[in-house]
Amino acid sequence: MPSLCFVIVVAFTSLALEVLCETAIFPKSDDSDKMCGYNTEMNDELRRNFTDMHNYRRSQLALGKVSKRQGYLPAASNMIKLEWDCCLERNATEYVRTCPHEGSKEKQRDSRIGELYARVPVTVGDYKRGIREALTNWWKVVRQVAEDRCIGKDTTFFPQKHAEIKTFAQMAWAKTTKVGCAIGICPSTTAKDKEYVVVCRYFPKGNKENENVYSVGRACNACPNGYSCTAPFDCDQQNCQGLCI
Repeated sequence: MPSLCFVIVVAFTSLALEVLCETAIFPKSDDSDKMCGYNTEMNDELRRNFTDMHNYRRSQLALGKVSKRQGYLPAASNMIKLEWDCCLERNATEYVRTCPHEGSKEKQRDSRIGELYARVPVTVGDYKRGIREALTNWWKVVRQVAEDRCIGKDTTFFPQKHAEIKTFAQMAWAKTTKVGCAIGICPSTTAKDKEYVVVCRYFPKGNKENENVYSVGRACNACPNGYSCTAPFDCDQQNCQGLCI
């Protein structure tokens, strides 16, 4: 299987030649940042913020604690705990660097990779708050759509029917195992203030037609082969995350 770094770098090198744009301002990093040493436009604190904010929401979903417009979504039995991926981060960074006005086209990236994109006013606060705002906006759509446009006991994804919850569906896609994101400050598209541009990449991608967002059932009851439940293993206990690792 080809390297994710190699395939995506080629795609974004081509893209960069086509776009005349400003250059994003990235968070500062230093020698203490060890997770992805060759990526200097991110720091470990923000990497952990991205990862933890994703996994907290996935855990809440696995435990049946995510509300929708009417009631709660069913618990997930096969929700994998996401791991940070430096190659996905690196290529999200290359895209953010161009200060894009929209998410990338599927043909511009590896076909195995999913993506979410957001712009957030810098007035929300620091980079961490920008991350939180983007992820919150992606996730909360599941509480806003009409019942017939949402998932329920049947979590099968249909692109047209579920277009309004596609950001939630990618964040919640149980079989996705890796995430890598970037955040930078760019000129605003509509106002004088600058904006955070936030891009997250997911492997393998979600939102596949006629596939389940996740399997319904008791948390950790259907972890894939090679995975086990996060400690404590008994999800009747208080501190269970309900994620497969």
